[in-house]
Parts: sequence; structure tokens; C-alpha cells
Amino acid sequence: MADYRVPRDDMQFLLQDVFHADQDWVRFSALAEVDMDMATAIIDEAAKLAESMIAPHARAADEEGVTFDNGVVTTPANYKENFQQLAAGGWVGVTANPEFGGMGLPKVVSAQYEEMLCAADISFSLYPGLTAGAIITIDAYASDELKTSIYHA
Repeated sequence: MADYRVPRDDMQFLLQDVFHADQDWVRFSALAEVDMDMATAIIDEAAKLAESMIAPHARAADEEGVTFDNGVVTTPANYKENFQQLAAGGWVGVTANPEFGGMGLPKVVSAQYEEMLCAADISFSLYPGLTAGAIITIDAYASDELKTSIYHA
């Protein structure tokens, strides 16, 4: 099996030289703390997770598959643990509201993280991807009382 390596140079080129993302970030107060050094550090850490934690199990997970027996879904080995590690590290809420535990990063950064997960294991990437969608929906439409009860439980 080939080792997955995140194309870090390509991602950095896109952020800096194509999108000039840092020039946009300074225009928005919500992104005042985000700069290219922070984005690079986040992407570098995400790359380590994709390369060392997610990708090594992708083939075995494909071969094992998911089972549904008597109303119980069983995912491939390592999926549950890997998701728990991502969640504990805040990686499920990369763009989520910092008030409720998210990183509050711009989509241009999270898109690169999502690309890494998809390339490392497309099936696994659905877990944090769908959870991120739920976070966005809750943040946009739930009452503050519900948000507090969910995020601070």
C-alpha cells in the first residue's frame, strides 16, 4: 500500500499565491487573529493526522466494511477511535463558532483540511463532514439555550 502524503506545497501555494487569503482575513474582524502562520500551523497539524492516523487504516476499513445487525451499526475498526481523537482535538469544528468550542477558521483553511481527510479515507471523512454540517445548522438556527445545552453538556 502506498503512503498518503499531503501535498503541503500545493496547499500553501493556493493559500498564499493564488487566493492571497491573508489579505482577505485582515478585512474581517471575526478573522482578526488568523494569519498565514496560524493557517500553516493548522494545516501542518491536520496533515499529520491525515497521514498518520486516518490513511493507514483506509484499505483495511474498505475491506472490513460496515455491518448492520439487529439494529446495530458497526463501523470498521479504528473509525470510532479516530473520530473521538479528532473531536477531542477540536478538528470536527474547524470552522465552528469559537464561543461553543470551535476553531472559527475560515472555509479556505477548512477546505484544505477536508481535502486531506477525503484523500486519506473518503469513507471516514463523512463522519466529521456530516458532523460539521450539523454544527453549522445548530449555530445558524438553534436558540442560545439549546446551543448552550448541547455544547456545554
